[in-house]
This record gives sequence, structure tokens and C-alpha cells, in this order.
Amino acid sequence: MPAQRAELYFPFSVPLEGLGLPAEFGCLRQEEPVAEVTLATGDKAWLVTRYADVRAVLEDPRFSPSPQVPARVRELASTAFTERRVERLHPGIHEIADDLLTRLLAAGPPAELITGFTSPLSSSVIFELLGVPREDCDLVRGWTEALVSPGRDDLAQARCELDSYLAALIAHKRRRPDGHLFSSPGAAREDLLSLGTHLITVGHESTAASLTSAILVLLCHPGGITFLNSCPAAIPAAVEELLRFDPLARSGSHMRVATEDTEIAGVPIGKGEAVLAATAAANHDPAEFAYPHHVILTREPNPHLAFGSGAQQCPGAPLARAELQIALGFLVRRLPRLELGVPWKELTWETRPEARRLRRLPVMW
Repeated sequence: MPAQRAELYFPFSVPLEGLGLPAEFGCLRQEEPVAEVTLATGDKAWLVTRYADVRAVLEDPRFSPSPQVPARVRELASTAFTERRVERLHPGIHEIADDLLTRLLAAGPPAELITGFTSPLSSSVIFELLGVPREDCDLVRGWTEALVSPGRDDLAQARCELDSYLAALIAHKRRRPDGHLFSSPGAAREDLLSLGTHLITVGHESTAASLTSAILVLLCHPGGITFLNSCPAAIPAAVEELLRFDPLARSGSHMRVATEDTEIAGVPIGKGEAVLAATAAANHDPAEFAYPHHVILTREPNPHLAFGSGAQQCPGAPLARAELQIALGFLVRRLPRLELGVPWKELTWETRPEARRLRRLPVMW
């Protein structure tokens, strides 16, 4: 660590106004692209902020994910999101998005988009993937909300009840296979249970947050919704740009552990030392992206790292992309005059170590 620099604590504080990332990312990219930081736990780690270095870390097998996900669970996850399986989900995603927006329109403005659209859409798609009966969705959604909400007194009970429900559903699907993920032949019950719980909690929340962020960015950039409404063919490229720009990724970092002595950009990294590949910083690196702090909905190519890179790339990326493309397509078509329902300063936030989350997204039309 340079003698003249004060100790860096990570994650950094986020700006209270606007859609910018922490200023420290830009400074470190220029002055100290591999910097030692202190985590909230008091542990040390190496923070990597330049695009080329971040991508190299993500793709280098000498940097292992921590905690290590069992290979059999990752393999099972990869089968859950094959192109064919995701394509089979498209009609269901269309139906879910259309139904949720129909309810919003019927209720009339103002509306709250997280509880009314982004969160139920994401959870409903995961339920469809797993084969959760529609009459059980509200029950499972209640347990999920308890598990992802900090400070809930009923967390342990919700986890127990969710595990029991999923175990029973897996047993039912194995007796009567129907093509859903829980019918997967040869998969261990424990692996299906682990993957199912992960998708219902972390996977659902991550996709809902990405969709919420994408909508917020469009609402803050006049003309974006109008452009996509008039040019729906631009939606796939727009989704990639919105994933790259994501202003809610507070740290946007992937933890890795060096499995041997090595180096990053000339900085020695010892075996067992932690490395944080800051994808949020990399996705705003001007060495890779022209005008990185601007939203360019037609940006191509767009080799962002929102889903990681290499062998450890997020296996759910195909489904997340499909959800965002379909959801935004319906949104801009059915609500072409959508706008924020409150001034920016009245938006309420929940700050977590890995990201900041909007508590509510009030809108008008």
C-alpha cells in the first residue's frame, strides 16, 4: 500500500444524488488500479478496477470464487438456463408481464412499480421455471420476502417452511415429471433444493433489481422510453447498455481467492489472498467504453461484465436477458408516457454491502 494514501474501506459510500457510482472507482482506475482495501469485516482484499484487469481476473482459473460453489450445483444451474429451456419460458414471461401491466393500468396512476411489476414478474418467472403451481405462488413469495428482508423476526421459520415446501415439490415432480427444473432426472435432491432456494431468493431479487434499475435509468433520461416505443428492435441493445450502466451496483464486485502466488498488472498477489473484481468500475472504464458515463441505448459492441466473464459467468444470464427484454418491451408499449411519480430527492433507498436498492419506485403516466 502506498505510504501516502489513507486506508481505503470498501464498499465505498454511494452518491446521494444522481446515478453516479462512487468517485473512488474512477480515481483508483487512474492512480492505483490494483489497490489494497479493508472490508467491513476488517479483512484485507485487493480491489481491481480497470476493465482489462477485471476481465483477466474473472477468466483466470487461478482466481477461485469464494465461497466455492459445488461443481455439480453449477452444472445443474447451467442445465436450468439452456437456450431451449429459456425459449420455452418466453410465452409465460409475455403472459406474466402483460397481466401485471393490465392490473396497473386498471388501477390507474399513481402506481408503485417494484411491488406492482418488477418484483412479482421476476418471482413469477422463477416459479414457472421450477414448476411452482400458481395457486402456491403467493405463499412462496411470502417466505421469500421474509428471507431477503433484513431484520425479520420470522426468518428462521420462513426458511424452514420454504425448505419443506420445496422438498415436497421436488418429490412430487419426480413422481410425475413435467419438464420443469425440479423434474430433472439424475439430479440429487439436495442439489435441486439448494439451487431452487438460491433462485427463489438471490436469483429473483437480482433480476428484479436489474429491471428496476433499468426502468429508473430510462425515467431519468428523457426520450429513452419514447425511442424504444418507436424502435422496439433496439430493445436488445438497450438492455445490454442498461446492464452495463447499472447505477445501483454499489460495489459491483466479484470476490475471488488466489490459488497460487501470482500478480495483477504487476502487483504481487499471494496465495490465499482475496481479490475483488469490480465489475461496476470496469463497466465505466473509458479505456473500453466511449463516453462510459452516458447511456447510449444503441451502443454496440458492448462487452460489459454485468454477468461476469469466463467459466464462472452467471448461468442465469440468458433468462435475465429474456426477462428484461420482454418486460421493457411491454412497458414502453403499454405505458409510453411513464414518468417518475415523485422528485428524485423523495426516492427512498436501502443500502447493502453489494448494492443500493430502491425501496419504492413511484410512477405516473
